[in-house]
Amino acid sequence: MSETPQTVGCAAPLGCCGCGCLGLLAVLGLGLAGAGILIWNGIRTSGAYRTYQLAVEQLEQNAVVVERLGEPLRPGWPSRLRFQEDEEAGWVCLSFLITGAQRTGDVVVESERGMAGSAWQLRHLQVKVDGDPQAIQVIEGESRCEKEESDGEALPLQPEGDI
Repeated sequence: MSETPQTVGCAAPLGCCGCGCLGLLAVLGLGLAGAGILIWNGIRTSGAYRTYQLAVEQLEQNAVVVERLGEPLRPGWPSRLRFQEDEEAGWVCLSFLITGAQRTGDVVVESERGMAGSAWQLRHLQVKVDGDPQAIQVIEGESRCEKEESDGEALPLQPEGDI
């Protein structure tokens, strides 16, 4: 008599056949999603995110920027960021690429918040359009961003060049 050998445990290649592995993966997935939500909420409440939003709103409303770059404007992710922020005050310098239907430009923006609970205010906003020698000054003001970039102190978030 030949008996069929019985298998013990899981027969799936990786050992996952409903033995609790899927539950573990679900818990890990939910944990990662929760951590991602916390990080995103932290970013959205930061001065850097508010500065980015204010700059994009100003650029979309500026007739010169829209004319030189072409509609629609598509802002990229910040490429350089430097900031100092606490409960009482703060400042943000950031740069990002903006692309229009016709051309691309580099945006440099600076904002600050004076006292606890006060709103972020843009102090400097300029667009350097590729191929144009003259930058568009949307908001003119002395910029620590420009000084730090020329001194090489700005912190790059991603490698220079096209992504």
